[in-house]
Amino acid sequence: MMSADVVTAFEALDRAYTRSRRLVLAYSGGKDSTAVAILIYKWVRDRSPKDLDVVVLHNDTMSEIPPMELW
Repeated sequence: MMSADVVTAFEALDRAYTRSRRLVLAYSGGKDSTAVAILIYKWVRDRSPKDLDVVVLHNDTMSEIPPMELW
């Protein structure tokens, strides 16, 4: 069972998918963008969307916490 927050995030991704077949994630490697990347990954596995293009833009801000850098 998914938490209410994850259900809300999935609903937002469902709406985004109805408007565009491309999701763009600005990924810094920090905890926030990593959480969003994991949510998108789980959403894709759960929903199996067709013709989806996921673009991940990485920008190394040089301010990530060490455990995230190792991951």
